[in-house]
Amino acid sequence: MKVLLYGTSANPPCGLGGHMGIVEFFSTTYDQVWVLPVYQHIYSSKRHLAPFDHRVNLIRLAFESLSHPEKAFVKETEKEVWDQALVTTADPATIRIGSIDIVHYLKQQHPDVEFDMLLGADTFNDLVQGKWKGGLSLLDAVGIVVISREGIALESAHVAADRVTFVHVPILDDSSSTQARSATDPEELRRLLFPQVLAYIQAHGLYQFAPQKATT
Repeated sequence: MKVLLYGTSANPPCGLGGHMGIVEFFSTTYDQVWVLPVYQHIYSSKRHLAPFDHRVNLIRLAFESLSHPEKAFVKETEKEVWDQALVTTADPATIRIGSIDIVHYLKQQHPDVEFDMLLGADTFNDLVQGKWKGGLSLLDAVGIVVISREGIALESAHVAADRVTFVHVPILDDSSSTQARSATDPEELRRLLFPQVLAYIQAHGLYQFAPQKATT
């Protein structure tokens, strides 16, 4: 079985113009797409996320609007790796979980699965520039699929061509979690988020555009 790993904060997951458009596109070329929501971002400046359990639920709800929901799975792998690290770490503040740790864990758990990992153009450049934990060893562990992005030059000169595939996903637009979190116009929210995702967010008061529960 061939599986594409898609790590993302999904804070929140956007519709076909964003996160779910990526899952929709690659579900036609892979046996399964596994979405791996970030449990705790390796960079402290990016750790202001909605609770992990809520983001997992939002992704599962978003899958309902896909053409092939049976090929899309959300995996709590990063949380599992964190929990494993906590057992052997005296100081939790020192834990740094990177993509290479997640890939090694998944390959141990699923030795018969062939994994590729999806990256955006900017994150791929960070990898090539040595900014990731484990460096370029990730390229030896899995195939890399990079979504090209207008305005971002890809730094691939030192990467073996057979390890990286560059893909254009035509269904994508400018949808992003950042846009969704800052949106206040109802029409814009309906453009960015599937109805069931928006309803869940509003019911649980997760972001600034959701009705806030009264306090006493």
